[in-house]
Amino acid sequence: MLPLSRAPQPIHIIRYALIAGVVLFGAVILFLHSLPNWKPAVLPAAVGYAQAACAVFGVLFARAMRGRVAAESDLQRRISLLVTGWAVGEGAALFGGAIFFITGQSQWYLLGLLGMAGAFMSLRVRATP
Repeated sequence: MLPLSRAPQPIHIIRYALIAGVVLFGAVILFLHSLPNWKPAVLPAAVGYAQAACAVFGVLFARAMRGRVAAESDLQRRISLLVTGWAVGEGAALFGGAIFFITGQSQWYLLGLLGMAGAFMSLRVRATP
């Protein structure tokens, strides 16, 4: 049994679940693309621009939330702010995954993963104040 300080906290489990969901989505997409009857579709170029904007927005939103999270003294409110910031970053990755699923162009998924990683690195779990 892990000591209490080393045991995973619920906020860590939430963070890992968000990451695992996006990675599993990518694995399912790769599996579906390997099927012989899968054919890529074409999306307008504006979707790529929207994905890039979504990834950048996810990182900028997390960076803006960082000060607010650090200043929050209520633990439950701080956790809520962290999950909100992470969810915006995860949205960029899921949007990229949807584009990858439809078109077969993996760069949009990778851009979304980069945006999610930037959001997660900007909003780290720290000890209580």
